[in-house]
Amino acid sequence: MSVLDQRPFPIADASVRRLLQALSSLYVRASDVEIILDEAGLPRGDFRWDLAMAELWPQVLSRAAERNSLRQLLTAIAKREEARGYAELFNKLLEAPGVWYQSPDPFEATFVGPGASFSFIDRTELRIHLRSLVEDYARVLIVNGPRQSGKSHTWRLVSHLAQQNPTFLPVWVNLSDWAGEPAAPADIMMMITSQVGLANPKVDEFAHPDNQARLLANAVLSEVRKSSKPWLLVFDGIDGPRLTAEGMRFIETIAADSANRADIPMRVVLLGYNKLLTTAQWFVPEATRRESIGEIGRAELSKCLIETAKHLNVELDDDGLDEAVNQILVQSGPPPPLGDVSRRLAEAARLMFGGQNRG
Repeated sequence: MSVLDQRPFPIADASVRRLLQALSSLYVRASDVEIILDEAGLPRGDFRWDLAMAELWPQVLSRAAERNSLRQLLTAIAKREEARGYAELFNKLLEAPGVWYQSPDPFEATFVGPGASFSFIDRTELRIHLRSLVEDYARVLIVNGPRQSGKSHTWRLVSHLAQQNPTFLPVWVNLSDWAGEPAAPADIMMMITSQVGLANPKVDEFAHPDNQARLLANAVLSEVRKSSKPWLLVFDGIDGPRLTAEGMRFIETIAADSANRADIPMRVVLLGYNKLLTTAQWFVPEATRRESIGEIGRAELSKCLIETAKHLNVELDDDGLDEAVNQILVQSGPPPPLGDVSRRLAEAARLMFGGQNRG
């Protein structure tokens, strides 16, 4: 990823320092900088004008990055006569592969994944609840919704958060495509340990299944305590016949430990947990959040594209909007799965806005 697209903007990067030196030597008067900001569409009121250029330019670059206007700013400067002596520097920065979409707040990102290739539509509740988990105001999140409504899609935002804000260790226990005999506690434990590079603990195979679940849960807690980062365990595909009763109790035990024990640096997300929480023995209301996924239709897709255009400072006409939504929803038969809609929306947005990158 180009240094221009990294968030937070790496002001201490060697290439950024060279850029700052060039800008500070090229422009020594505030009036010159004001003209450049006007050309790049950046508001003058965002900056303190009593600073020396060596202090002002880092603020200008950082603020432009926050507003996804950094490439636009540098392109405007590179075209100026006085900047020709630094053409190689500007060209190298601007020609590096860019990402068509960036969000300064990873919790609010609309497009995630490699090349921003998946759209994350709406999910306001999820964004709020994940922030609560990461900031330790909550410990367990339960996500429910109809089949193909996007429960598994939740992982994409969790993964994006881990990439942009690497303060926790994400672990995806995905049982959605589990085949054969239902997964027992030992199977689920192996899915966890294989992702974090740990040996699978040995448990007496003749022990009572509930005792096996408890012992394996204790093994998870032991490893979490040793970790340099809190764990965020996402259990996916637990709403079908893929789990033994003991396997479900193992997952519930881990969730209960997370909800009840403030000394354990662990958070848990359950995707498709359909039990009534009022009867779940581990349920701790103060530590648990819930999201019920709603439908994604024309109104939600239109809103997403309109907000993206606003975010990128791009004009979007009604005809272009209607055409894009029609292409996303084109179908024969039942409504397409959310995964298909997500990719179609991301591709439509990239084609509409990618050539006008403001990042």
